[in-house]
Amino acid sequence: MFHRTRSETGGLWSFFGMLEVIYHSTVRTTRNGHPNAIINLLLNITKTAAMVLAFVLFFEMIGMRGALIRGDFIIFVITGVALYMMHLQAVSSTLSAASAVDGILLHTPLNTLVAIVSNALSTLYTQTLSILAVLFLYDAVFHPVEIQKPVLFYVAFLAAWISGVGAGMVLRALKPWLPDFVMIFQMVYMRASIITSGKMFVANTLPLFMLSLFSWNPLFHAIDQARDAAFINYSSEATSMAYPFWVSLALITLGFMGDFY
Repeated sequence: MFHRTRSETGGLWSFFGMLEVIYHSTVRTTRNGHPNAIINLLLNITKTAAMVLAFVLFFEMIGMRGALIRGDFIIFVITGVALYMMHLQAVSSTLSAASAVDGILLHTPLNTLVAIVSNALSTLYTQTLSILAVLFLYDAVFHPVEIQKPVLFYVAFLAAWISGVGAGMVLRALKPWLPDFVMIFQMVYMRASIITSGKMFVANTLPLFMLSLFSWNPLFHAIDQARDAAFINYSSEATSMAYPFWVSLALITLGFMGDFY
């Protein structure tokens, strides 16, 4: 009768409680692909390596291997493929996060914010480990890997991730109103990003009339900045590191406004 209950709905208690729920939800999301976390990671590494190999063979067939950046050609391909996969995985995971009508969100600590953040963090964790594993295997088996600016390289990696989250948030906000359009647009966007992301060419070599066709895409800026960080003899002049983050901030804000509405 004289027991006094302490409210944990505000202040630090609420903040740390939210972090704990996000952590456990992220772990659950990461293990969704396969019950064994190691096998799930190996499957993702295999997908990344297979796409890298596919693009290497493609460039060999069309004879463009020596016409890109002076340096390690495989690193050129990896920078494009890794950021491309990170971006699209972030779009898909954010779009597929649990919504307010899903049964799992009936549990009191969970809400849509936790679901979105945990899905996004799960993608970041999985893709980061995958690209580190691919780079390690290439360094150990084939050729030493040298990234000139590793910190800037990972910042570009984060730019690809956060821009994918922003795009996914906008599509997520539209999904209850236009579900068929969102699914079709997602498929078209994923296919179009093969070209518009710029992973198949170098931004500095594009003429101005073509550059305007790609510079709207935050992923185009992220990939070009990643190559600036990876290669000592390449300096990006056509893209900006700040652009993906500002665009992502605007998209995430609009997405949350629409989702919570």
